[in-house]
Amino acid sequence: MTLPTSGRAPVTVPAPAITTPDGPGMAFTVETVTDNQGQVIRRGACGVVSESAIVLPHPEQPKPKITTNAPQHADLGEKIKDEAILTGPYPKGTQVEFWYQHTR
Repeated sequence: MTLPTSGRAPVTVPAPAITTPDGPGMAFTVETVTDNQGQVIRRGACGVVSESAIVLPHPEQPKPKITTNAPQHADLGEKIKDEAILTGPYPKGTQVEFWYQHTR
């Protein structure tokens, strides 16, 4: 960005530096000032407290809890019914699937 003035007066850069970190850790901003020839006339130090941020991972989202209610015993030929009770937050369209296995 080219500043609109020259001289010694303080100048506020009109557009902020914006980035989106792609993972947790430390994020550092290092400013570089160049003249109109592209020569570096000032570069900030990396790790300066006022130019760094701790990037936290996404907070763990609460997961739904599921309780099933299947009978403990069944006689041969008797139907076995299981039901699921889902509590807690879950998104619209969530599905519960039962898988049946019979061993002898």
